[in-house]
Amino acid sequence: MLQSLPPELVLETLYYLPLQSLRSLQVTCKAWLEFIRANEGLIYHKAAVLHCFASPGSCSTDWDLFRAKTVFASHYVRDVITWKGFCADRFQLEKNWLGRGPSAIGTVPTAGSWVHRIKVDEGQGLVITTYAVGGLVVSDTSNRGVIWSLEPSYVRPYAHCEYSNGFLVFDQLGGFKEVWCLASRCPPGTQPEDSRALPDERQELASLDAANRHGTELFRPWALLQMPTVTHAFRFVWPTLLVSSQKDAFLFDIPTATLIQTIDISEPVPHGLRELNYVELSAEYIFICWRHSVCVFSRRDGALALSIDTEHTVDIGMLLQVDAYRPPASPRVPNAVMVPLQSVSRYTGSALPYRQTDEFIAVHVSPDGRDLAILGDPETVFFVQDFRRVIKKEIALAAVSTRLDFTSRFGHSLYHAFENGKVGLVLCSGIYVVTLDATHHGLASPTSLPVNGFESDTGDYSFPNISICRAMGFDDPLLLSQIDCLQMTDTGIYFVWEATKIPLRSSVTHSTQEAAETEEGEYEESVWNADDDVETEIDENEPFIGNEAVPQSPILTFINFAFRPGSPAT
Repeated sequence: MLQSLPPELVLETLYYLPLQSLRSLQVTCKAWLEFIRANEGLIYHKAAVLHCFASPGSCSTDWDLFRAKTVFASHYVRDVITWKGFCADRFQLEKNWLGRGPSAIGTVPTAGSWVHRIKVDEGQGLVITTYAVGGLVVSDTSNRGVIWSLEPSYVRPYAHCEYSNGFLVFDQLGGFKEVWCLASRCPPGTQPEDSRALPDERQELASLDAANRHGTELFRPWALLQMPTVTHAFRFVWPTLLVSSQKDAFLFDIPTATLIQTIDISEPVPHGLRELNYVELSAEYIFICWRHSVCVFSRRDGALALSIDTEHTVDIGMLLQVDAYRPPASPRVPNAVMVPLQSVSRYTGSALPYRQTDEFIAVHVSPDGRDLAILGDPETVFFVQDFRRVIKKEIALAAVSTRLDFTSRFGHSLYHAFENGKVGLVLCSGIYVVTLDATHHGLASPTSLPVNGFESDTGDYSFPNISICRAMGFDDPLLLSQIDCLQMTDTGIYFVWEATKIPLRSSVTHSTQEAAETEEGEYEESVWNADDDVETEIDENEPFIGNEAVPQSPILTFINFAFRPGSPAT
């Protein structure tokens, strides 16, 4: 083929091959090995696009490689200088998330105890934490030391915080929301347009104190927002801050610190209950999670676009039922903290058992604004694929919905997060990662789930390639019940755990190379080297929890998936 076809046509053909096929082709003969090596940049750039690691509109230039790297965690891809290396890292990372590669448990002890809220900026290498006793601390993810903080006397106990694109928002008593920004994002002299929202003297003094104590002005006061009324929940997704009362949702533009929209959310809710649990937003909609319904309002005109009630969790396209009593098997990969679950049953059509979700806890929308993940109780997640089609009346809600149930005697849902096509779950039965489409990045399909529906009923349904993994060793119901925050990043998940009961601590950094090469049929380390010389709740009036009800030494803990092929975790 190499001799009979023009090189341009050969290249065009190779552009359609996944990484696994490229590897196989290179070991076929020396001619293919040399041809792929000679055109490595072009071929592996196309492979990155094919595997959804790079934008379809990108090119194979160094600049486009740099741009592709900026989308992901800087500490994981900063040393990558070729498209081939970029593909290697990204492919391995996705394998690790699916439990097909190694992962490890780490801690940030300098963040201290009694952590309440967690925010992570992997691009800047920052972990931001607030505390049950007050205060705010920023730790460095590389050396895990404290680099900046605000005193407990300044930040209220149980303060909720939000962070996006270098801007930090947290609540203070009296109905205020403080906004701070990375000093690198707002040079001296810059300020928001609305003079009524300028930082007050108290903020300026706190900033000066923090700079004196740490020798750096990491964050700078940006604004002080006074709420129009008593509010109960807020969520910040750059550039908009959503703050909600029982009757109205207020949207602030953070760069200008101005109130840009007020949406009336006083639509009737099921059972006459108006217990607000959570708020969420995308570029087009806001999402109000009441106890028995999730209401979706358009940001364009403020109208109610969709209401999903707990009754809708019965009429669904597919049910996945996880037997939480059956622990996962031992890891197929040494050092894998996340293990794929096999005790999952799939029901479709007339085989669907009747079970209604008792109540909704929270809602998250995917970063692209298409899919919804609604956390329900007891231990239920309700997924809606491309809910905008339902709003446009192109398809029925039941046809694009999937429910995930966990059978557990503990039976309570606690927290969830939605990032990068993955949903992290903290339930009283364990910590889970649900990958909505395990084939999205070109990895092998997940193990087929048992089908309990009739064959005639197993037609099209949402999320057919879903994969569910469970964290090994995190199964103490008491400790799980005390987790009130979960953060997901490109390379890990963060939560708080009892320091003396963290599992597998002795194996965090051992056998990594062996683990990366263990699973046959996947893209092994030799693939890369054969040719060479990674919930907004109601916080504002939240009561203290008695010391007897919480772990005595809770510490910021994370599961790290940032393992490169044949190298230690980063």
